[in-house]
Amino acid sequence: MAAETTRLTIQIAEENADPHELEDLTARLRAELLEIDVVAAEAERGAPPPPGARAVLSFSLGGLVVSLAGTELLAAVVSAVTAWLTRDQHRSAKLTIDGDAIELTGVPSGEQRRLTDLWVRRHEAVRAPAGTRSALIVAGDEYRDPGLRRLRAPARDAEALARVLGDPAIGGFHVRTLLNEPTHVVSEMVEEFFTDRAPDDVLLLHFSCHGVKDDNGELYFATPTTKLNRLGATAVSAEFVSRRMSRSRSRRMILLLDCCYAGAWARGAVPRAGMGVHVEEQFGGRGRVVITASNAMEYAFDGTELADAQEQAPSVFTRALVEGLESGDADRDQDGYVGIDELYDYVYDKVRQTTPGQTPGRWAFDLQGDLYVARRARPVTVPSPLPAELQAVIDSSIPRVRAGAVEELRRLLGTRHEGLALAARLALQELADDDSRTVSTAAAEALATGRTAAPASPSTFPPSAPQPEPLKSPPPATSVRATPGEPAPSASTRPADDRAEPVPGGGHRPW
Repeated sequence: MAAETTRLTIQIAEENADPHELEDLTARLRAELLEIDVVAAEAERGAPPPPGARAVLSFSLGGLVVSLAGTELLAAVVSAVTAWLTRDQHRSAKLTIDGDAIELTGVPSGEQRRLTDLWVRRHEAVRAPAGTRSALIVAGDEYRDPGLRRLRAPARDAEALARVLGDPAIGGFHVRTLLNEPTHVVSEMVEEFFTDRAPDDVLLLHFSCHGVKDDNGELYFATPTTKLNRLGATAVSAEFVSRRMSRSRSRRMILLLDCCYAGAWARGAVPRAGMGVHVEEQFGGRGRVVITASNAMEYAFDGTELADAQEQAPSVFTRALVEGLESGDADRDQDGYVGIDELYDYVYDKVRQTTPGQTPGRWAFDLQGDLYVARRARPVTVPSPLPAELQAVIDSSIPRVRAGAVEELRRLLGTRHEGLALAARLALQELADDDSRTVSTAAAEALATGRTAAPASPSTFPPSAPQPEPLKSPPPATSVRATPGEPAPSASTRPADDRAEPVPGGGHRPW
């Protein structure tokens, strides 16, 4: 058993049962739970739990105590209790963790199942372990090769992004910044960044520099020491970065590419390699998300010179990243955290508003659940919609039906979803002025005694757990194709096209 445990208490009730009968029922439930492979009976005092045990059962006054090593088994235990209760419709059970209780009956309704699922997910999210959070920001704005013009934005971008990611109240990352470092230093730091990691570690790598493709379509990131006619030896190859990611034990990696490409084909250039980023081919792997500032790479060769066709402007992409995280506006579902999907949605909209010709892209490869980039630093001021079933009960014309909503609203006061907690508080305040004394008294009591979730620790983030449905429908998909042998990215596929480019029609974000 791990040192960090979750203490779950179970109290059994049955109509007209005396204490001896309840004791017998408790023993029978205990035997049922012991059928779960990794659940063991409490050992003698001082004795270690059996090998492989992930939960230990013991008796307590009027019930059972299940000590869980983590919360992975919580759903299995709840499922076993529910199945046992259905054998006799007169039975019920009260499950409690840290004072938060859920009532289960022998006749489970759809509403009971929904509330039970929320209860389980809430405690899984609170207690699941989280890995470390590290960010490496690579930026370059000075280049010795005359074919690579100086960029305006990277130094400022790196400073701003490092500030917001490193803020304990927002990103909570351990940040390291490399500005205008030579190729060998960047390569060494990238390898070190992905080495000796744990699966739950969140790793964020950001490139802000020139991006160059050779004649064979291989992508490279330019540094001050890069020579355009010797890319393989003097630039950081995308293949190198991808291999380091693939060999890392982390399965929660974010790659942000804010690369400045040349603006147009110069006279005499031959587009042998094409202009697509081909992210799924360059960076396909497991447990990672790749977000690019633009969907297309445009570069121009004039002999050995890479020439910019336009004056470079500050990065709209990284500015949108910083603004979305710093303001909290990227937290679109109002739950108090910014997921990677929410951040992409925010950045996409901001970039398209500012530069309609630029289309950020997103690719996810075998990523389980959501991946949280930051915490919302400012309090939520806009409530999230309450579940439709609950709202219907609140709006009922029958007082006793409205009164039935109070207990669920009380529970939502304690949820860590800040938008729902605010919505519950506002609903209870409205019910406290209800014409029915029964409703108003219950609502006032819930407001006075309701348990409000403690603020999240600056060093902790929820794990990848199912979240409430977002208010906004997901955008249309990008056409992509997975690299052979790797998981397919989370996007639709057009068999006739392997390019990661927007679906014809314009204005649609890739997904």
